[in-house]
Amino acid sequence: MEHYLLYFAAVCGILFLLSLIQNKKEALMNFLLRAVLGILVIYFANKLCYRYGIMAGDHVLHAGINLSTITISGILGIPGIALIYALLYFL
Repeated sequence: MEHYLLYFAAVCGILFLLSLIQNKKEALMNFLLRAVLGILVIYFANKLCYRYGIMAGDHVLHAGINLSTITISGILGIPGIALIYALLYFL
């Protein structure tokens, strides 16, 4: 009797994980799209800041493209990129 209950719990767990994976596909694609667009926005914003000499203190405002900025832009989108540049400007 105990084995049947264990098998039932395992099947329920597997079905639950499969339902999460289907929803995760859409969330993953949304994250990847935001991350790629975030990289492009950061790249062009860095070019504009350099070209027009937008300064943060004594140096040109420049956000690096790295894992943290990609993750922030992937999760938060454009407001995340604005947050990155605001932090760079004010700190």
